[in-house]
Amino acid sequence: MNDRKLKSTCIAVLLLASGLAIAGPAGKHDPSMAAVADITAGNDAWVAGMKQGNADLIAGTFTADAVDCGPDGKCVRGRAAIRKQLHAEFLKYGAAQVATVHSLGSVRDQNFIYEWGTAGSVRGNGQVAAGRYLAIWRRQTDGHWKLYRNLSLPNPAN
Repeated sequence: MNDRKLKSTCIAVLLLASGLAIAGPAGKHDPSMAAVADITAGNDAWVAGMKQGNADLIAGTFTADAVDCGPDGKCVRGRAAIRKQLHAEFLKYGAAQVATVHSLGSVRDQNFIYEWGTAGSVRGNGQVAAGRYLAIWRRQTDGHWKLYRNLSLPNPAN
């Protein structure tokens, strides 16, 4: 998929998620307890991986064909490429002194869960990154959930 199609897909997903959030309270569409456990474990793995500087731990939460997009709209496709990018970021900025994820809601649509919230980190070199995200989790054949699409959203002022 070329960058133009990927960006169009990202925009479509954002519009869909916006509509789902407006359509009604998340409580009416809450994911199953097993899905919540997998999403919580995935978010916890991101926090731990950031603090440890462990790209493998974070990349393990993604599907093999996942897409990870930064707030600037640049995207990386595939678990291996995501792992490589994370590793390069840890070499450049260091592990995080602080890392947090706050899931604010989710909606299930068959084998997908759209989750949104805020995340942030303070890297070893003092670099601060914080903002909103939209994550799409995909149910795997074994019944577990992995990150299929991850979008770091620009801050509202941008």
